[in-house]
Amino acid sequence: MARARDPRTEEFLTRSEKLGEFAATFDPALRHNLRYRIERGEVIKPAPGVYARRSCWESLSKRERAYRTIAALQRIHPTWTFCHNSAAVALGLPITLDDLDSVHIAVGPAQRGRSTKGVIRHVVENDLPIVVRGIRTTSLERTVFDCMRIADFGMAIAISDYALRQSEISKALRGKAKQSRARYLAYFSSLGMRKLKGARRASIAMFYADPRSESVGESLARATMIEMGFALPDLQRTLPHPLDPGKTFRVDFCWLREDGTRIIGEFDGAVKYENPETRGGVSALKVLEDERRRESLLSVYGMPIVRFSYKDVMNKGYFARLLRRFGVPEREEMTRAFHRIAAGGVPSAQTFSIAEY
Repeated sequence: MARARDPRTEEFLTRSEKLGEFAATFDPALRHNLRYRIERGEVIKPAPGVYARRSCWESLSKRERAYRTIAALQRIHPTWTFCHNSAAVALGLPITLDDLDSVHIAVGPAQRGRSTKGVIRHVVENDLPIVVRGIRTTSLERTVFDCMRIADFGMAIAISDYALRQSEISKALRGKAKQSRARYLAYFSSLGMRKLKGARRASIAMFYADPRSESVGESLARATMIEMGFALPDLQRTLPHPLDPGKTFRVDFCWLREDGTRIIGEFDGAVKYENPETRGGVSALKVLEDERRRESLLSVYGMPIVRFSYKDVMNKGYFARLLRRFGVPEREEMTRAFHRIAAGGVPSAQTFSIAEY
């Protein structure tokens, strides 16, 4: 005979769902009833003391699940400070979905203890926590540093680009990305880079950060260009409309070749076709038609237009062949600078000559 559902437990779960939250409790009676629901596969327990109906859990993206989990944990552990990828979720930093399976909390040296299942403790010193939408996290600078040093180079570039976009200096003073970058690098150095695993990777990525990059895909593409020695492109280049002098086009990437001609690069993010929110109520077909019309008008300038997708960028060999086929310039000094920085050297001003707009 099936066990009757406890009304109090049902109300507890329903109330949390209506608030857009996961349920959180250490109440013994509720936890006893929830344990039965978990055994039946009706309820998910993503972290100690946190619960969600399976139907609710499966309706959410992995990032939304992570956010609701840490928000629920904050309610029952108000003194906790979230760090690393958990802080990144609260702060909106780009991270891979594979990095969201555990909860990360910051502790002091005296609180160093064993990590438990699903909750990983990190010793974080000399940082001033911030509160974002009710969630207490490590500072943006510390979160950026910690996430960059455990990410691969491409994702580290995406994180660093995002960090500079959020910088008050970059927002207030156009063309002053160098100051924002220097501020981050000085902060990274102050943490004692040699003591922390992955710290050099974080600094290398920050050297190449550019706040003009508008998506993770564009950042990943640029990271691959850097690794393979292609010239740094100008980002979000504005071109005049060939039929209407009062309008302009903006392209994702633009390279200047030695003969004075230019090459246009466009990153095709599937999200603009698949996600209704990014289309602003416009149909996917209309977005595609507009893209084709735009490319047709750009062809008036006689510039080669190389288009590439996330899949193209992830296949580095193919991506390099594609860029070479369209004549994207390669620069030996870019490759040398990249490896020099990776080995611990200091980049020259020329390394940033294109990025310093």
